[in-house]
Order: sequence, then structure tokens, then C-alpha cells
Amino acid sequence: MKKIFTLISVALVAMGVNAQEKVTYNAVTYDGTAMKLAPEFAAVSGETGGVANNVVDGKSVITAYNASGIVVTAVGGRTPSSITPNLNNMVSDVKKEDANDPDKVTTGAYYQMESAVWNDISWKTTALGGKNKSMNNGDKEPIYTLEGTGNPYVDIYAEQVWTDGVFSQSYRPAYKFYVADGSNGLPITGLYYSFKSSVDGAFKVKVWVNNGNRQTFVVNATSGSSEYAKAQNLIAEGYINGQDWKQADVDAGTIDASLVGKRKYLTNEQIQATRTTQTDPYVIGQGNQPFWGYLLFDVKAGEEYWVFQPSSQIGFGGFEFTPGAKKEDVTAIEAITTNANKVWNADAPIYNLAGQKVSKNYKGVVVQNGKKFVQK
Repeated sequence: MKKIFTLISVALVAMGVNAQEKVTYNAVTYDGTAMKLAPEFAAVSGETGGVANNVVDGKSVITAYNASGIVVTAVGGRTPSSITPNLNNMVSDVKKEDANDPDKVTTGAYYQMESAVWNDISWKTTALGGKNKSMNNGDKEPIYTLEGTGNPYVDIYAEQVWTDGVFSQSYRPAYKFYVADGSNGLPITGLYYSFKSSVDGAFKVKVWVNNGNRQTFVVNATSGSSEYAKAQNLIAEGYINGQDWKQADVDAGTIDASLVGKRKYLTNEQIQATRTTQTDPYVIGQGNQPFWGYLLFDVKAGEEYWVFQPSSQIGFGGFEFTPGAKKEDVTAIEAITTNANKVWNADAPIYNLAGQKVSKNYKGVVVQNGKKFVQK
């Protein structure tokens, strides 16, 4: 635990050196009746969202925040509703045969795309699938986010469509997506969010991930950086659909009865523990359950970082930036209560940051019922 307090002290010293304080930005607000986009997004798609009016070269680029040495940008992309191949430029011929019928082809050739008809780019408000305050977040406030359109693909092709072994004379889009080691390069379009700071620090980004089994990446997008195009380590904490407090938790003395049926606020360690067959470090939770909460990651001064899912969209609700801190510090600094008596149940078990149960005599940062406290 001494290490944790040392890190926190270092973070606070760094803040003083850089003469910067924590910066907070909300992309969506809730006025008690409806969710509304921040002015930067409302100017493009209206207060409650809609088709973007600033599309250039297939992108809607919005500078969400630009102050205090921090620049945060949202980039929405388009998806094709229909696609036309360049039949003179075949990329590959990847025919797959039915094991029970060798003459039955299910997938044919891929071609470079000649042209396409594109869907509109839009920005909209989101909150757990469109709900407002019925998110059942325990003692926490609901998490409101916005979402854009577009799959962040690295390349796109025209794929032959075969039905029952017969080529239908039609084509559909086939995508090449980003991979964690950066070997496929960065996305050329699609929805992503860019974060940049003039000083080292840690971002805590509010997100909504509808497809919980998809990879979620934070990628260094700075050309020339030693980490260029490579996925960064991140921390996730928040809610996973279906992870609720139960009567058994009350019976075990873990929680107050008023929390039964409400979502658990999960630490990064608890989220990792929900996984069953998921071993991918970039997949947040188990199965295909939605996640809403926070992604925490470090940034280096002057370098740009993108947040995205390769084959889907991710909601963005805003951010907190703490200069000089590391992601491990931020999650502790943001949630710590210095009075160790402020717990839901004084007899409930407590855990260290590694998720191990500790005694009441343990000194340092502890977790009880998803909240962090300092035991002195």
C-alpha cells in the first residue's frame, strides 16, 4: 500500500509542477426530462441528436474540448448501404465448400471496391440502450453518453454474396479491421475518439459499450512514436449488465438490503473475475453483456490516443483528466473516502486493490461493495 500512497503523492506533486488541475467535461447532460448533447455536438446534430451537418470526405469531425492543453476530438464515419466491386481488381478468392456438399460454394471472391452508396453519419444520445434513469446503478448516478456511426475499418472490400451455393450476383462490404499489435495499421474511417494533452497524465473516460464481447482499444496514434499504432494497457471499472447485488449478499452481510437487484459497481479486478471463456485482455466483460462505466489510460505529453472498437461503435460521455497521474492513481484518487467508517455495512468484508480479502486491521486503500476507502 505504501506504493499506492507514493504514487498518489507523486501525482499531486506533478499537478503542482504543471500548474494544472483536474479537467472535467460532459458530452451529454440530463435535465430531468431528456438527454441533451453538449453544444459542440448539438451544433452538428441538434440538441438530442440526428444526422450530422458537417460531413467532409466521409467524416464528421467534432472538437469536443480544446482548453488547458487538452484536445479531445470525436470522429464519426459512414457505412455503405450498397457496394459496387471493381471486377478488374480481385483481392482474393476464398471459396468455402460445404463439408456435406463439396460443390456448394458459400463464399466467393473479394474485390477492391469501385463505389458505394453511403448511409448518413449521425450523433445521438445513449444511456443503456436508450433508457434514461432506469439503469439501476446502485448508489451511483446514471451514465449518459453519445454515440456516432461507422465501423473503424482499416480497409473495405466487395465480397460476393452466395446463397445456397448460388452466386446471387450481388456484393456486400467485407472489412479489414485493426489488430492490437498495430500490424494492420490504424482505421481510415469509422467512429473513434481522440485524446491529447500537453502534459503527461491519466484520462478517465466515460463510455457505453453495447457489445461487451468486442475488443475495446486505446491506441497510440502518434506517427513517429515508439508505440505508434499499438494498443495500450487500460483499466475498466463500472457496470456489466446482469451483475447485480443479490439477497445472498445481504445474508452474507456484504450489503444493505436496499441494494438487492441493483447493479454492482465493479472494480477492474472484479470485472476481470466475471470472465469465463474470455481471455482477450481487450475484451471488457464476459459474454455479450453491455458495459457502462469508465476506461482509464495513461497518455504522454504531445502524443495522441484513439479510443474505439474495430467492428462496432462505442458511446462517449465525457472525461476527467488528471495531470501527472497514472491510471492506477486516478481510480484511487477519484473514489477514495478518507473516513473508513463511511461504509454500507461496518461488518462487511473488505478487500485490497488486488481483490484479496483483508482484515479490519489492514492499513491503506481498501474496497468494500465497489467503493474505495482509506483505512488508517
